[in-house]
Amino acid sequence: MNCDILFLLSRPLSSTQSAPTNTASENSERATQISTSTSANSPQSSFDISSQIWAPLGRAYGAAAALERNRTEQEAAKPVATLAGNLFFFPTLNPVSASPRSASAELKGTPEPRARPSEYHTEQPLTPSLLATRVGDAHARTPLDGARATTLLPSPYRPDVCAGERLRYWTSEFAAQSLTAGSSPISHSQRVALIDAVLSSVDPETRTKYGAGLVRLHEFGDLFSIAEAARMPASDQLLAAFASHHVGKVAKGTVDNWLCGIKLWHVVYGAPWHGGPMLKAVLKATAKLAPASSFRPRRPPITVRHLEALEAGLALTSPFDAAVFAAATFAFRGCCRLGEVLVPVTAKFDPARHATRSAPLNIEPGAGGCEILKVHIPWSKTTQARGADISVSSTGDAICPIAAVRNHLRANRAVPAGAPLFAFASAGGGWRVLDRTTFLARCSDIWQAHGLDDVFGHSFRIGGTTDMLARGIPPAVVALHGRWASAAFLKYVREIEKILPVFLAMAPARYSPSTLTAALAASRNSVV
Repeated sequence: MNCDILFLLSRPLSSTQSAPTNTASENSERATQISTSTSANSPQSSFDISSQIWAPLGRAYGAAAALERNRTEQEAAKPVATLAGNLFFFPTLNPVSASPRSASAELKGTPEPRARPSEYHTEQPLTPSLLATRVGDAHARTPLDGARATTLLPSPYRPDVCAGERLRYWTSEFAAQSLTAGSSPISHSQRVALIDAVLSSVDPETRTKYGAGLVRLHEFGDLFSIAEAARMPASDQLLAAFASHHVGKVAKGTVDNWLCGIKLWHVVYGAPWHGGPMLKAVLKATAKLAPASSFRPRRPPITVRHLEALEAGLALTSPFDAAVFAAATFAFRGCCRLGEVLVPVTAKFDPARHATRSAPLNIEPGAGGCEILKVHIPWSKTTQARGADISVSSTGDAICPIAAVRNHLRANRAVPAGAPLFAFASAGGGWRVLDRTTFLARCSDIWQAHGLDDVFGHSFRIGGTTDMLARGIPPAVVALHGRWASAAFLKYVREIEKILPVFLAMAPARYSPSTLTAALAASRNSVV
C-alpha cells in the first residue's frame, strides 16, 4: 500500500507477542484500551471536555506532582510491546552516524556530507521489537542545550527524532487516515512535495523551536489521558485547556510559539485548525498572569569599550584573532545580526546563505575623506534570498572596521575564495570556519580579562544601534542602515540617558520657527 508517512493495516498481534511478565487478562485489558484509543469510530475519539479536561485540571492544580508521578508509575508497569496492537508503517529513520572528521577535511574547512531524511528513510513495519528500540521503556528524551527533560508515553505515532523533524515524522490517527492510499485525490509523490513545501515555509531553526510545541501538547495529552484522535484536529476547548495548563508558569510568547508549532503540524497533514474565542481568551490570561521569572532580562549592548578591549587583547597578526576582530567591528558598525556575518556552526555553512571570500568588497570614497565598505550578503532574515548590502564607514581610530577587514584579508590570504568571509587559516595550510560559538568564546575571554560584562550575539546589533543614536544620527538613517522596514529597531535602544541629551541639544536648531517655515514652504512648492 502506497503512502507518505504512516498507514494502518489492521492485523492484531498473536498471543505469543505479548510481554511474558503480564497475565493474559492484563494483556487483553491493555489491548482493549489501545484498540479503543486508536479507533477513529470509537466513542473516545470524540473529545469530552467536561470529563477529560476540567476535572483533571482541577486535580492537577492542587496536586500536579503527585498525579504525574502516579501516572508514570502506572504506565511503567504496563507492557510496551502491546502498544502495537496493530501493525503500523512509517518512514524508518536510519541516519548516518556521526563519524569523527578527518584531519584533512577539518583543515580544508569542508564539512562532512550529511544525509537528508528523504535519502535514507524507507517504509518498514513497526513491530513490537522495533517499537521498543524506537521509544525505549519510558520514552525518555535527553535534553539538549539546557532544555527541560521530557518524558512521553510510548507511541508508534511519535518516533524518536530530532526536534526539527517532529513536524514531518510525528503523525496521528487523522494523518494515518488522510495518508492512506486511495483516501486522497493526489498521488504519493505529490503528497511528499506538498509536505516539503509546507515545511519549507519556515526556517530550520524555527522548525526546531516548533518541535517543542508538539512535545508539550502530547505531554499534556498523556497526563490527562486525552485520546489520540482528539489531538488532531484539536478542538478549541482542547487548545484552550492546553494553554490554561501553563497559565502563570511561562510567558505568553512561549505558549504562542508552542501553538504555532501545533498549528503548522495541523497544516502539514491537512487537519482543520479550531483555535477560536476560548483559546484567544486564555492567551490573554497567559499574558496577564505570566510570572516575572519568565521574562528574560534585556540583553546588554556591545559598546566601544568592548571593541577597544578586543583591539588591546587580541593578537591581530594571528589569523584567528584577526578574523575575530574584523567580524566584531564589522558586526558592530554595520548593525548586523550575527548570523549575517558568521556561520552558526561549521556543518551548516551554505554559500547560498553565508557571504564568502569571493563576495564583492567595494570600497568607495565617502564624504569628509572617509571610506565606505559595502559587502553583499546572499541572504537575510527580512529579504530572504534577495540578500542585502551591508555598509560600514572608516572611523580613523584603532577600532576602524575597514582597517580590521583589510588586516583580516592580509592575515588570511591563503584561505580560498569559496570559504566563508571570516574564515581563518589553520596550521598545515588549511582553513577553518569562524562559527558563532568559537567567536563569542574568544570575545568573552578578552572581555572577562578586562573586567567587562559578558554579552550575547545579538548585542552587536543592539550596541551598533545605540551607538549611532548616541552620536546624533537621525533614527530614520539608523533604521535604513540597519535594514529595518519599521520602527521595530527602537526596541534595541539602550542607554537612553546618553541618547536623549544629544537630540535635545539639536532640537532648537532643527525645529526653530525659521526651519519649520522653510520646510513648510518647500513642501507646498513640491505639490503639483
